[in-house]
Amino acid sequence: MLSSLFRQFADLNTFQFQPLPTIDLDNGGIFRAWWFDPLVASISFAGFIHWYWYHEQRLRAVTKTATATSPPVSFLSLNSMPVYAGVGYWVGIFLWRMVVPPAAESLPDGFPIRSMNDFGYLSLEIVCGIFLYDFLFFWIHLAMHKIPILRQFHALHHLHTTTMESRHVLHHSFVDASLQVFVNIMVQRHTPWGAVKSRLARALHNVLVIWFLTESHTSAPTPYIWRRWFVGVREHRFHHLGITTTTPTTTIGTTTAPTTTTVETTTTRHQQHHQHRYQQFFGYLDYMLNIYDHSQYEWSFRYRYEQQQEQSSSSSQLKERKVC
Repeated sequence: MLSSLFRQFADLNTFQFQPLPTIDLDNGGIFRAWWFDPLVASISFAGFIHWYWYHEQRLRAVTKTATATSPPVSFLSLNSMPVYAGVGYWVGIFLWRMVVPPAAESLPDGFPIRSMNDFGYLSLEIVCGIFLYDFLFFWIHLAMHKIPILRQFHALHHLHTTTMESRHVLHHSFVDASLQVFVNIMVQRHTPWGAVKSRLARALHNVLVIWFLTESHTSAPTPYIWRRWFVGVREHRFHHLGITTTTPTTTIGTTTAPTTTTVETTTTRHQQHHQHRYQQFFGYLDYMLNIYDHSQYEWSFRYRYEQQQEQSSSSSQLKERKVC
């Protein structure tokens, strides 16, 4: 794995300005176009956010939890955050393409059409790529909580706690988002054993990573797919819910002197080093480094039980409405 990382950064030493990228389909169609990977990522974000957002709105309607500040039940309400994030992402990709050469002149397609060995190799590419992404970003995520200057950039992503929804997977500062994209590009260029990663493995990697990230931010109890298997995906909401604390704030009274009250904030507990999960998908690094508060383990089970009860209650109410 280390040799692969050295290989990635060695490639980046060959910075060279290249012509402005064009939408060229002469070299094998969309699948072999240089912009196919970012296109898959953009479509995946739009698709998965819309899917989980639909279930969030259904739950909101059934439980009647909508408030005056809640987004309207329309996919158009998602346009601001995804569109701004998408524009910034594509501008960055164009600039990257103009400066950094591709991993190889010709990438293998990776379709497992010859034997089961090809299918096994493709699966290995995908699994190792996801594990490597999760491993590398863990250290960046940990640093963004422990280092004050990085904490300031990451605080934007933690503005949403109990109100967090799938669309907030895109709510990042420029620095935060750039680091995530950079790590993903690094693990997409080569496999951990140094081979150039195939086109199909890169595409499927993007789909799965984006699916994990979106489900980890949703407030909907269903679809409960990757949360069922991966502890980091399941408990990422606890990571957001857990960083609240009380800080003094001054309010002006109408007839009395200014008084001091306490309000909930989502940024200051970054400074207190409370223990909770930092790894996005798998969680083994939190356990190995002993930075995970095991007292929250039973809480996670209670939360899952409450989710299941809420889901059953919501389903019963839906059936009753249909009968009526």
